[in-house]
Amino acid sequence: MAQRDKGVVKRAIITPDKHIPLHDRQATSVVMQAIEIIKPDIYLDLGDLGEWASVSHWQWKRKKKPPVEYIIPKLEEEVKEVNKFLDKIDASLDKAGCQKRHICAGNHDEWLDHFVSEYPYLTQYGFKQAIKADERGYIYHDAGKYVKLGRYTYITGIILGVNIMHPIIFGS
Repeated sequence: MAQRDKGVVKRAIITPDKHIPLHDRQATSVVMQAIEIIKPDIYLDLGDLGEWASVSHWQWKRKKKPPVEYIIPKLEEEVKEVNKFLDKIDASLDKAGCQKRHICAGNHDEWLDHFVSEYPYLTQYGFKQAIKADERGYIYHDAGKYVKLGRYTYITGIILGVNIMHPIIFGS
């Protein structure tokens, strides 16, 4: 934290595990209303933004995976829906004047990057690229990396050989 911010209280809204399109629409509506009321200084998305079923390794565990041209239309639909959701979050953040925005890749979001490693000519489907993190002004954090905001450190994903399905917050 910068010296000039020492002792300054900052407000943050932190959201984990939306798993779009499986997200609770009423709950996310409440989050958007809270953003506009609270006017946070910082927004942090802890990952698993999308469910990304089309590229889930679990989907093809006991079946033969179809050719990529059958996967892409469903993936395109998922990317479109996740970006539509982020557009709404961004509109609330803009309305609240929140400039500092972070996004972490969760283990589901990493599935997009695994897909790209299998089909390296489809880089537009990497998680960071698919959600347009840079264009949106998000500070991007890879899965399993710690994010420190003030006195607290946040993480989500699979770490230390333990499957952590929900965020862990460490305070000082």
